[in-house]
Amino acid sequence: MTPRAAFIVVLLLAAAMGALAVWGRNRPLVVVERPILTSADRLCPECRGTRRVACRACEGAGWIAGAEVTCRHCGGSGRTDGGTLLRRSRPDRQLGAPVPCPVCQGRGRVAGGRTQCPGCGGTGRMPCPACAGTGGDVSSPPATRRTVREECSAWERFWSWFGFPPDPNPPPQRKPDGSVPIVERYLLLFSAPGRSARVLRWGEAHFTSGGWEIPARVRFMEGTNQREEGRWFRIEQREIVGSRPVAFE
Repeated sequence: MTPRAAFIVVLLLAAAMGALAVWGRNRPLVVVERPILTSADRLCPECRGTRRVACRACEGAGWIAGAEVTCRHCGGSGRTDGGTLLRRSRPDRQLGAPVPCPVCQGRGRVAGGRTQCPGCGGTGRMPCPACAGTGGDVSSPPATRRTVREECSAWERFWSWFGFPPDPNPPPQRKPDGSVPIVERYLLLFSAPGRSARVLRWGEAHFTSGGWEIPARVRFMEGTNQREEGRWFRIEQREIVGSRPVAFE
């Protein structure tokens, strides 16, 4: 390869890297659905969403009585001619007359020692059989929540080939005018004929409690009615997880 050709190759590679650094940073936006439990009617009627119920084998005690053994006090006969226990409990009864054994109540057998319940391992709780431990009502379809997610950009995927994985919770991407594309796309999910929302002013994003918070002043339009309010949008793991009203002037 001649020096001129090598120079052209290097120049083309530098141009490609520059273009990738400038335009390849845009993160594609996708709409995703997440299953959620919206109200009590979506909970399992057996465990009410706790996922576990009392063990039926031990009735929640965590232990079960061992196999019955012969009563030592009466030798299995169920009768006794009076002894220390009988003398203390019924001193007016004549000793020597056969009476029901006070230990086994005349059965001749008593329960053995307690053992750990094999069904629940001694915890007294076990996965709910009605929902298979999920906590949801399997008889009704799960509710879903639509939201918007930022995918990895071409720039991030490029560096991941060299052992630099992308940040799983990066700051939300912003345009030169300060707008946040993921929030704008999120507001479009709630648009309908005669109803829309538009951000009038953006606040600064800040990181707190494992996620990013973005305040904004939003104008909601429904027919001829208009109202403005501050909204707080929360982004975790590149995905909008919720919003709520907040004071923002």
